[in-house]
Amino acid sequence: MSAETIRDELRAFLKKLSGVADIADGDELFARGLLNSLYAMQIVQFVESRYQLIVRDEDLELDNFQTIEAIARLIERRTRG
Repeated sequence: MSAETIRDELRAFLKKLSGVADIADGDELFARGLLNSLYAMQIVQFVESRYQLIVRDEDLELDNFQTIEAIARLIERRTRG
């Protein structure tokens, strides 16, 4: 799966979750109010189920979920090794 496809899927999920249509890859999701603690758990569940991986405790850092790009990098790291 390409990085672009991952970002597109994440964007679609976040649009559905937040109701906001315009989300760029670099938008700070918490700062824009698109993610809060409840939504963060939903995105973790989405990532685990969609990409068949386990988000480890050490992955649960704000930097890994700050932007679509950051979440996509986490997915790429976890699915490659």
